[in-house]
Amino acid sequence: MFRVFPRFPWLNSGIVSCSYGRAAARGKPIDSARAVYVPTDKDKRIWRGSWIYEEAHIQICVRSQKNILAVWHVGPDGRYGKGGGGRVPD
Repeated sequence: MFRVFPRFPWLNSGIVSCSYGRAAARGKPIDSARAVYVPTDKDKRIWRGSWIYEEAHIQICVRSQKNILAVWHVGPDGRYGKGGGGRVPD
């Protein structure tokens, strides 16, 4: 498991790159990864006693551009398409 250091993003990148390099050296390269970030501050919970947090999110790391199949643009108003002129997501 990785330890994340929010104040030192270069250190996070170094740890992940080193781990990926070690996996590749063992003949098991990693193409992509995902991780869940959950704050540890109980004041960030959606409601008291909840296990759902305001700033919880999923981080994705794609090591090779060939693994990106498509990109969806989402405008500031939440609509799909460049400029936000598309349909509203369900």
